[in-house]
Amino acid sequence: MYLSDIFTIPCSLAGLCALSLPAGASAGGLPIGMQLISKPFNEPGIFKLGPSG
Repeated sequence: MYLSDIFTIPCSLAGLCALSLPAGASAGGLPIGMQLISKPFNEPGIFKLGPSG
């Protein structure tokens, strides 16, 4: 359980904004994700980069 959050915990501890997005699929059909990280308190700015922004 702990290792499943290994890439999201540092952003939360640092107080940064982060947005996780689907980015397609690999050749084997596995999902690929992308994480965008922004400066603290920049939720409006990072949400503009999302799919419905």
